[in-house]
Amino acid sequence: MVAVLGLLSLFVAVYYYFDPSEKSFFPSCPLKTLTGYDCAGCGVQRALHAILHGNWRAAWALNPLFVLLLPVSLFYLIIIIFRKHPVMRNWYGIFFGRAITFVLIVIILVFSLFRNTAVYQAIF
Repeated sequence: MVAVLGLLSLFVAVYYYFDPSEKSFFPSCPLKTLTGYDCAGCGVQRALHAILHGNWRAAWALNPLFVLLLPVSLFYLIIIIFRKHPVMRNWYGIFFGRAITFVLIVIILVFSLFRNTAVYQAIF
């Protein structure tokens, strides 16, 4: 557990102190490199950097799906950590079932398609 917290702290520190748009050691999106199209994850690194600096508006502009799914991801993490607790056992069954997984995959795919349209470009 200490090792996980140490790695998480290092991860957060790297994204806090280094701007992914300015440093070349951050990975780039292979889909964007090959096709020129944005995937659902494009902008997440820069959005995380913006959030760590309290700039939620910039993070939203970079990747609104990431900003929306951040609380959901934190809830998932809480469920995983406390999954043996009787209350969380029920949530674990619900949130790690096939239906939720399918819904999340559909949301990610639809967002990937939508963000490459002129409508998305006009909004964001």
